[in-house]
Amino acid sequence: MGKPKNTLLPLSEAILAWSPTRFIDEIRANERLCSRNNLTPWRWPRLVSDAELRKPAGNDWMSGGSSSTKLLHHAWVNLENEFRRLVRAGELYLCGVKVKPELTTEPQLIPGAWASELRLDLIRDAVMLSGQKFASVRVSRAPLPLQGGSPVSTGTTAPPNWAFETMGEWSDDQVLALFEEHVRRVVESEPAKLSEAFGGLSLMPIIVRKMRARFEAQENGSSLAEESMFLAEWIKQKAPLLHCPKASSIETKLRSDYRALKAGSKPNN
Repeated sequence: MGKPKNTLLPLSEAILAWSPTRFIDEIRANERLCSRNNLTPWRWPRLVSDAELRKPAGNDWMSGGSSSTKLLHHAWVNLENEFRRLVRAGELYLCGVKVKPELTTEPQLIPGAWASELRLDLIRDAVMLSGQKFASVRVSRAPLPLQGGSPVSTGTTAPPNWAFETMGEWSDDQVLALFEEHVRRVVESEPAKLSEAFGGLSLMPIIVRKMRARFEAQENGSSLAEESMFLAEWIKQKAPLLHCPKASSIETKLRSDYRALKAGSKPNN
């Protein structure tokens, strides 16, 4: 799994790249038991070359190679079921362009809750469900609560301007990761502003985090009063629509944290 988590792969590539290797190995082993004629026609991709396939025997016409193709069919079914399980568990995420019953052009999320009912077409990178068909299906290991945008080509990452559709299927860890990323940007990025969603919550943990970052960069004030005045102005700029603590409150709340940090850092004078 060497590719970044937000890489989007075509369905046919993703099922091979991000499924446990034992399922892929089983398919390859059973393909080698088949002749080329056994696999014509075949609804799944070929994983081994012609040179690795079994050479036809003179009596193949008697059995039609039925035992080998049944084993291979069973191996592919196992792989598809494992892939559906990963999607259902929130370890893989699908998006695609709906082409039935109506023809659309914009990619959209394919909910993980549908995974058990999805019929996979790995030759065409499509999935079907209850009269619906999605083409140009792409898969990511990162959440894709997305709607709109343009079809994404192999190996690219999801466009950052896609709008959020729903977080209903996100796990608690994924929601917390988004929360953590927002706070990180507020602390580390000058233009980033704190969301109004923080209204009613204490801003002190974020202020403490900023103070620690300043100590690490040796940008902290030479006194607690000086540092508190800076932090009061900083949080006011970061959260202009929220009720922000004054320098005196920050000084009271952060006294022990400041002393601990100062004991281990040399402030700039």
